[in-house]
Amino acid sequence: MAGSRSSRCTDPAGAVGAFLLEHVEPGDRICGDEGLEAAARRARYAAFAEADADALALAHQRDDQAETVLLNLLRGGGILGAAAMPAERALGGHRRALRVLRPLLGVSRQDILAYALARGLRWVEDESNADTRLARNFLRRDIVPLLERRFPGCSEALARSAGLAADAAGLLDDLARIDLDAGAGCADGLSVAVLRSLTPARAANLLRYWLRGLDVGVPTAARLAEILRQITEARADAAVAVRVGAHVVRRFRGRAVVTRQRPPKPGAPCRWAGEAALPWGEATIRFTAATGAGIRADALARAEVVIRPRSGGETLRLHPARPRRSLKQLFQEAGVPPWQRQGLPVLWSGTDVVWVPGVGIAAEYRCGAGEMGWSVSWERD
Repeated sequence: MAGSRSSRCTDPAGAVGAFLLEHVEPGDRICGDEGLEAAARRARYAAFAEADADALALAHQRDDQAETVLLNLLRGGGILGAAAMPAERALGGHRRALRVLRPLLGVSRQDILAYALARGLRWVEDESNADTRLARNFLRRDIVPLLERRFPGCSEALARSAGLAADAAGLLDDLARIDLDAGAGCADGLSVAVLRSLTPARAANLLRYWLRGLDVGVPTAARLAEILRQITEARADAAVAVRVGAHVVRRFRGRAVVTRQRPPKPGAPCRWAGEAALPWGEATIRFTAATGAGIRADALARAEVVIRPRSGGETLRLHPARPRRSLKQLFQEAGVPPWQRQGLPVLWSGTDVVWVPGVGIAAEYRCGAGEMGWSVSWERD
């Protein structure tokens, strides 16, 4: 994001309001096989998600809706694609309950233009709108006018069809929720066993709904079929990982899970000197004073305390009556996924491994009843 600036603007009637201009760099957001248009959309919505508002109204109108229907159908978008843009939806990932509204979906571009001209309103034309190398501009400038000449009112008909498709998509969502409530949804994922038990069409519908709920987006029919095939048919020891935009769908311990395409970067080695919070890579490590819980404070005071990434070969004893074991074994027993392990912090006191998130505290450093200690947590940003 290149930055933003705020100013005041006045309309012809004299009303004054705040104006916020936010610059985004879509080229920096291209992930996987997505194009510039998809990256630009993600960049815009990332900026929208930071808006200090309860609702955000966008200017999409009926002709935009018709173009979206055509574009989605040509890309094999199915019922959800034919439903195009909803008149209202919640914006995922926002810090508050932000609603995205499109109040002009029933109004044509021509009527809006006539309104603006009649009232002497001024606007800025984005020069990229003339570039027919972009799919939407090609449809808008070359294809839709041809369709309108042959089928007058086709934009209105396409927008109306989007409404009907939205009704059908809602019914499919209802079915997916029924499947989730019946046992498909599980902790941190989607049950592979349930996906296998459903018909292919119903399993695809459930998978599509689940991915959309995680703000992963809607994969193409071919990519969705490939995800479903690998999740349900790959051999038990296969490392399933299918890219979807900026995310990866994986299979782990009988469930489908979603991760970012780029794993979190581990932090650089750093010394802890009693801070309540310590930034570490793309996460924060927090230390909270506690009694009878966490890491013994006096034990940590004996040597320098350092946090650094795992390098391999580390061992830890979690119970005083049991031998030391490798972190690899402990990760497996604790169910820590392989793709997360390298980015985890390891807290050392001198030459001793003291604490690893998801695994626990070394037995010799664990607080006893009444002892002063530090409760440590790892919070990913």
